Amino acid sequence: MSLRGRAAIVGVAESDLGEVGASFTPLDLIEQAASRTLEDAGLEKEDVDGLFSAYYHMPTLSVGEYLGIRDTVRKRSYP
Repeated sequence: MSLRGRAAIVGVAESDLGEVGASFTPLDLIEQAASRTLEDAGLEKEDVDGLFSAYYHMPTLSVGEYLGIRDTVRKRSYP
């Protein structure tokens, strides 16, 4: 099964960079970037059906839970 033609990057953003304050955690910055990306794409959290986190200290599951993005396994049929 190939994902070719079935996936797209539709928004991009980043969190604040540099010194952002002692009260910000890595998860806060991930949430900030994710929120900005969804806004750029014109999407809501409920529209997300997949998540990947490259931040090595925060497994994707932890990031998804923090962001309130739940795994919604759906049956899909690909031609």
